[in-house]
Amino acid sequence: MIRPRDKYRMAELSVSEYRTPLSRLEYYVLFDHKARWANDSAAFVLALFWCAGRRFFLGASDERAFVESLFVATICVTVTTLSYCLKTKKEQKRKFSYAAANLRIRGLIPGVAIIIVTIILIGCVGLTLPVLEARILDSRLKGTLSKPLTEDTIGKARQIVQDAQEHNLRADPILVSQLGRQLLIYSAKNPQVAAYGLQAASAFASYRSNLVPPVKYQVIEGINQATGLDVAITGIGPNSKDPAFWRMVDGSFLPNEQNFQRIVFRVIHERGQVLLDKQEIRNITLVNAKIVYAGGPLTLASVQFVQCDFKVTRTNQNTRQLIAAALGGEPVTLEVK
Repeated sequence: MIRPRDKYRMAELSVSEYRTPLSRLEYYVLFDHKARWANDSAAFVLALFWCAGRRFFLGASDERAFVESLFVATICVTVTTLSYCLKTKKEQKRKFSYAAANLRIRGLIPGVAIIIVTIILIGCVGLTLPVLEARILDSRLKGTLSKPLTEDTIGKARQIVQDAQEHNLRADPILVSQLGRQLLIYSAKNPQVAAYGLQAASAFASYRSNLVPPVKYQVIEGINQATGLDVAITGIGPNSKDPAFWRMVDGSFLPNEQNFQRIVFRVIHERGQVLLDKQEIRNITLVNAKIVYAGGPLTLASVQFVQCDFKVTRTNQNTRQLIAAALGGEPVTLEVK
């Protein structure tokens, strides 16, 4: 770096005299404001077009489009900065003084400090693309349901979780459970939105089910004629003293000759749905199933729902109890008459 013998001495230099990339970066940041702002503005305009294109033409979620646009802007700014620092084309001479440079450096200190702090925070929190998407999603859910609950706000919250489920975005499971139960409590106390609130809570339960970690299993047979489910799969622990069973509506039992502690059923076709009314199920895991419930008698004992969609066809206390239990994301034990 060139140092003046006298801090008041004026020096005439040109950007072409900055030979190293580091010294050119210094000139770019401190003096060539026109080039810097042109490059940065172009980067953010490109990011804006990227966000709009991903959102409106390619169907990406708001969270994903926004996060991707930030990465696009960052990459463009990095590329244009490196291009400036590495190019060798000579430019016109420009006069500057070290006294002026010192003043400009002082003005940049707060901005540089903010950038450094931001980088440190990002490194500490470990923000990656999925995590950042989740933070934005959590914020949207909190912001929507912090407002007075009406059909409009409830509908927006329902749409947010449905979009998140469709685009495989992962919000905080605990937050999803809390907000889903908040909707249930509100709809139970306000009959004018009871049905609407229950449907929204069911969407939260479906999304919560999609946040449950995958289960381990081993396929033992294909289409199961007894249940109409598409694939019957073993779970854990054969020859258990407390085996899994499934009593059908007609009183018959699901065959379980090997006395497995748990059986996993994974549905691979749209026709695979489970009608819960008048069923008695124990130690069963349902994966990728459509759960339909009309509020009739039901007995569940350690029944896990993984990647399931819930549909309630009536609004009563029984359907609320099932959705409340499913919102926990844990195996459900429930008995209603």
